[in-house]
Amino acid sequence: MKKNLLNLLFLISSICVTASTIDSLFYQLKIVKYDTSKVRVLNQISEKYYNIDIDSSMLFANKALELSHKISYKYGEASALTNIVDALFYKGEYKMAIQKNQDAINIYENLNCVKEIIDSYISMGQSWKELGNNPKSLDNLLLALKASEKINDDNRIGKSMISIGVLFLEQKKYNEALAYSKKALSHIIKTNNIAQIANAYARIGNIFGEKLNPSQNTDSVLFYYKKSLELFTQIGHQRGIAVIYNNIAGIYLEQEEADKAIEYYQKAFQIRNKLGDQNGQAIILNNLGNCYKQKKIYSIAIQYLNKSLNISQKISRTDMIIDNYENLSNCYSDKGDYKQALHYKNLYITFKDSLFNDNNSRIITEMQTKYETEKKEKEIKILNQNKILSSLKAHQQIEKLTTQRYFIYAIIIVLAIVLSLSFFLLRMYFQKQKSNNKLKEQNIEILQQKEEIVTQRDEIEAQIEVVTYQKEKIEKIHEEVTSSIRYAQLIQGAVLPSLEQINEITQDYFILFKPCNIVSGDFYWVAKVNNWNLLCVADCTGHGVPGGFMSMLGISFLNEIIRKETVTNPAEILNHLREYMISSLKQKGIFSDQKDGMDIAFCAYNTEDLKLQFAGAYNPLYIVSSMQSAVSNEMHKLPTAAASCQLYELKGDKMPISIHQQMDSFSLKEYPLVKGDCLYLFSDGYTDQFGGKYNKKFMCKKFKELLLLNSQKSMCEQKNILDNTIIEWIGTGAQIDDITILGIKI
Repeated sequence: MKKNLLNLLFLISSICVTASTIDSLFYQLKIVKYDTSKVRVLNQISEKYYNIDIDSSMLFANKALELSHKISYKYGEASALTNIVDALFYKGEYKMAIQKNQDAINIYENLNCVKEIIDSYISMGQSWKELGNNPKSLDNLLLALKASEKINDDNRIGKSMISIGVLFLEQKKYNEALAYSKKALSHIIKTNNIAQIANAYARIGNIFGEKLNPSQNTDSVLFYYKKSLELFTQIGHQRGIAVIYNNIAGIYLEQEEADKAIEYYQKAFQIRNKLGDQNGQAIILNNLGNCYKQKKIYSIAIQYLNKSLNISQKISRTDMIIDNYENLSNCYSDKGDYKQALHYKNLYITFKDSLFNDNNSRIITEMQTKYETEKKEKEIKILNQNKILSSLKAHQQIEKLTTQRYFIYAIIIVLAIVLSLSFFLLRMYFQKQKSNNKLKEQNIEILQQKEEIVTQRDEIEAQIEVVTYQKEKIEKIHEEVTSSIRYAQLIQGAVLPSLEQINEITQDYFILFKPCNIVSGDFYWVAKVNNWNLLCVADCTGHGVPGGFMSMLGISFLNEIIRKETVTNPAEILNHLREYMISSLKQKGIFSDQKDGMDIAFCAYNTEDLKLQFAGAYNPLYIVSSMQSAVSNEMHKLPTAAASCQLYELKGDKMPISIHQQMDSFSLKEYPLVKGDCLYLFSDGYTDQFGGKYNKKFMCKKFKELLLLNSQKSMCEQKNILDNTIIEWIGTGAQIDDITILGIKI
C-alpha cells in the first residue's frame, strides 16, 4: 500500500512538472519574434504532449510542419515529421508512419544530420515490425546500430539493440534476445536516460516471461517489471506505465489469477484510452477477453474480443486480427457453440492464407451479391405479373407478350450470370494452379535449406564435442595442480610456528595471515633462546608457489642459525641469514643472477629487563607506547592528539636478504620497553593494497593511525579491526599481495 502511494505521488508530481513545462513553452510561443524559433517551440510542445495527450502532440506537430513549409525551414520540417511519425505509431497507423518517416530521412540526409537519421531508421524498423515485415525491420535496425557504433552514441546503440532484441524474441531466439537486451541496458545506463533504462528493464522481463523460454522465471520477470514501473512512474511516462501494467497482468493470467490480471489490464486500458493509443487498446481488449474466457464468463469475453477485432481491422494490425480470430474460435468452442467456433476458425485459417484466400473471399462475395440480386429481380417480376393479371384482365394478350419478353430477359440474365460465374471459376482455377506451382517451388527450396541446416548442425555438434573434451582435460589439469598447491599449503602450515611455540613466548598476541594465493610468500617466525624472545615477519620475492618455496627456505635457515650459531643479536642473525640465502641460491653478483631474496623485520627482547634489539632489511618495526620515552635520532615519532599514546618507528636498512650492490652488515637498534607497549611487525602487503573510493594504496600513514587508534584494545579486537578494515578497503577488487601482521603486547 505504501509503495503504491509513493508511485502515485511520483506520477502526480511528474505530470505537474510536465504541465508547468508546457505552460512555459506556450509563453515562449507568444513572445518569440522569429518564425524559426516558433517552429522549434511548436515541436517542443508536441514532444511534451507525446506522453500525456497524443492528439495534442499531433496537432502541434502539424502546425510546426505547416509553418516550416511556409518559411522553407528544412530542419524544422524534418523535426515536425519525426513528431508526427511518433504520434502515428502510437495510434497504430504504421503505413502512414513509414511514409512520413521516409520524408524525414530524405531531409535529414540532405542536411547531413547523422543522429536524426539514426533515430528515423530505428522508428522505421519498429513500424515495419508492427506490420509483420521482420526482414525490412531488421534491415533498418542494423543500419541504425552500425551508424550509432560509428559515432559511439550509447543512447542510440542501446535503442537499436533493444529493438533487435524484440525481433529475436518474436522468432523464439531467446539467448540472442537476452544478449542484445543486456548489452543495450549497459549502454543506456551510461546515458542516465530514465525512460530508456525503464524500457530496457521491461524488455528483459518480457524475455524471462516467455513460456517456451527454457530460462523462463516468474521471479525474474516481476523483478525487472517492478524496476521498470518505478522508473516510468518517477518520470510520469504514462505509456510506459500502461505497458508494465499490461505485462504484470499477463503474469497473473498465466498463473490463473484472472481477477488480479483484470485489475491491471483495466488500469492499462484507461491510460491507453486517454492517450488515444489504438494499438495498445486492441492488445489489452484481446487480453481482457482471455481473462474472462479463463473465468468461463464467455459472453463478456466475446464482447472484449470483438472490440479488439474492430480496432485491429481499423489499424491493419495483421497479427492481432489473426490472434482475435483464434481466441474467438476457442471461446465459442469452450462455450459449446461449435458453429461459431468453426466460423472463426475458418476465418483464422483464411486470413493466414494471405492473398490467395483474399481473392477467394472477394469472388464468393461477388457471386453471393449477384445471386441475391437475381433472386430479388425474380420476386419483383412475379409481383408485377400478379398485379397485371389481377388489374388488367382485359389485356391478357398484351400481358402474355410482356411475360414472354420478361422471360427472355430473364434467360439472358441467367445466361450472363452463368457465363460470368464460369469466367470467374476458370480464373480462380488458374490462380490456384499458379499458387500450387509456387508452393512446390518453395517446398523444394525449404528442403534444400533444411539439408544445409542439418549439415551445419552436425559440424557444430562435432566442434562442441572437441571443445568439451578440451575443457574437461583443462579442468582435470587445473584440479591436479590445485590439489598439489593445497598440499604445499599444508606443508607450509606445518613449517610455520605452532600456537604452542608462540604461547611459550606470550599469551597476548595476534597474527593476521592472509595469503594472496593458496601458498604465501610471507612468513612469520618466533623462537625463545634463554631470556630472549625472538620474533620476525618476512616478505619473500613473489607470492604463490615461488614465494612459498622462499618462505620455507627462510624458516629453515632461521631454525638452523639459532641451532648452530646460538646468537640472539638480530643484526648478526640477518647477516647469517643473508649468507645462507646467497649460498643456497648460488648468487655471485653477476648481472644475470637471480634477484630472489626477502625483506624482513627482526626483533628480540629480554624478558627480564625488557631491553629490545631490532634489525631490518627494508621492513620497519612499529612500537606503540603509553609512556613518554626518550628515543634516539634514528627513531620516528607519529604526531597524535592522544598525549598518553605515541607510535615509534624503527626503520630497517635499505638492503635485502640477498645479493645486492650494498653488502654492509645490518645495523642494530635498541629500545627500552615498558609493560603495556605493543610491537607490530608486518610485510608491505597491507599498506600497498589498492582499494577505497579512488582505488589508491592504503599507505603507511593510514596504517599507523589505525594501529595507534586501537592500540588500547585487546589483541583479538585489534586483529578483527585490521582484518575488517582491509576487507572493506578492497571491496569488489582483488588482493594484490600476501598480507602478514604480527602484534604482541608486552
